[in-house]
Amino acid sequence: MDKKRFEEIYSKLPSKWEEVTVQDFIRCSPFFSNVSETDDDFLVYDNHVKVLAALSNMPVDELELLSLSEMNKLGTKIDFMIVPPQINKTSTIKWKSVSEITYGNYVAFQQLGGDFFNNIHILLPAFANNEMTAEDVLKMNMVDATTGFFLLSKHTRKYLKRTIFFLRVKMILLIIKEKTQLMFSKMKSMLQRKKNKQDTAGTS
Repeated sequence: MDKKRFEEIYSKLPSKWEEVTVQDFIRCSPFFSNVSETDDDFLVYDNHVKVLAALSNMPVDELELLSLSEMNKLGTKIDFMIVPPQINKTSTIKWKSVSEITYGNYVAFQQLGGDFFNNIHILLPAFANNEMTAEDVLKMNMVDATTGFFLLSKHTRKYLKRTIFFLRVKMILLIIKEKTQLMFSKMKSMLQRKKNKQDTAGTS
């Protein structure tokens, strides 16, 4: 591929979680979910290309024109995704007070909370005190969004612990935690396998 074109694609890729938006991650998550420990290398590479395409907003067929060396350089730039986003101590999002949380908010949390990655743009605005839309959340970076959702879970659990809904919410939070850990585990597995293959090829 032309060097200038390659550099253009390279520059479009994020180099840290703060540069990955929620919308970017939602586009990528199916490709992490599709990979398991037993899958062959072809599926790992194929999904890796799709992740690169989603993060760079480039068509897959154009990325397939890259040399293996160029593809490895792109892959190295997103190695930061092997480690999940950091959870900060504070969030830029201000939450509703106890008196402002409605039963409808609880229902939304119950129905959508188990699929955190695909519904965070609905959940955060429902509990945020400041004016926030689904579109705003989709544009948030993953560190802010993950921190926001983590603190939302703590905020909601603290309030609902005093209500008859606590056990149900606690169960939902456990499901969210398990699914989140599974998602990042699969993401780490896919990227680490790709990195290991790359390192092995580089030393051979």
